[in-house]
Amino acid sequence: MSLKPDPTVLSGCCLIDTDMGTINASIDAQLDEIYRRLLEERCLSPGAGA
Repeated sequence: MSLKPDPTVLSGCCLIDTDMGTINASIDAQLDEIYRRLLEERCLSPGAGA
């Protein structure tokens, strides 16, 4: 494993390149995932939309 700076990546972002693809571990990506999962839970819970 090697860590190296990339001037094209914005401050506060973290991109992890692997043989299988790229993982976006930025704060924005993590918050987007939390929001998406909360919406899914809301839609799946009994009485949703009532």
